[in-house]
Amino acid sequence: MQQDKKCENCKFFKNYYVIRGAKLNTIGGYCDNDAVHPCISKIKYAPKLCDKWKPQQKRVEARHKDINKVLKDIRKSLADIALILGDGKI
Repeated sequence: MQQDKKCENCKFFKNYYVIRGAKLNTIGGYCDNDAVHPCISKIKYAPKLCDKWKPQQKRVEARHKDINKVLKDIRKSLADIALILGDGKI
């Protein structure tokens, strides 16, 4: 899967979020690469892409793996709670 080479698609890009209603919305972000000067990393729309760009796919895959583990743990905890409450319908 080919990604557009934009800061938003770089593995070093970290999003800023705000809560609007009951949703999280992104409102930009910054570069978290130590090799990029802090003044440059804070530019919301950089005029050109830096030479430090790396695809974010591995970061996304690791995040999905972590989320799946947490969801499995929650499912087990809910089953245990239902058993304790005597419901047993999970």
